[in-house]
Parts: sequence; structure tokens; C-alpha cells
Amino acid sequence: MSHPLTSETGGDAYDAMVEKDKIIKIINECGNVDVLSPKEQGFLAQMEENDQYVSPKQLLWLRDIKDKCV
Repeated sequence: MSHPLTSETGGDAYDAMVEKDKIIKIINECGNVDVLSPKEQGFLAQMEENDQYVSPKQLLWLRDIKDKCV
């Protein structure tokens, strides 16, 4: 059974990992991470180290964080 938010994020697990990497690159290149809360910064660091799986909820939160930075 797939996660209920999968239809909101599109793609499969591989696509989610690719998008996660792109989002992290965008956030790091913008250099504006000081606008993020400590919780968001910790989550971002955790996602940078994650090379296994990104849930739809995590991907949606990364998108929100990216929108806050850029």
C-alpha cells in the first residue's frame, strides 16, 4: 500500500530521492538558511545525510523549506 501523499508528490521512490537532492542543492546554493528555524535546519541536515528513502511528507516539507529560502 502506498503512502496517501504519494499522489501529491508524484513519481516513485527514485524520483523522490532525485528531487530531494535537487532541493537540497538549491537551498545550499541560495545561502539563505539563516531564515530557517532550528528544527528546519536540523531536518535539512538530516535529509542531506539520508540516502535511503524520502517519504512524501518529508519531500513536501523540503519543498516548503525551499520556498522559504529562495
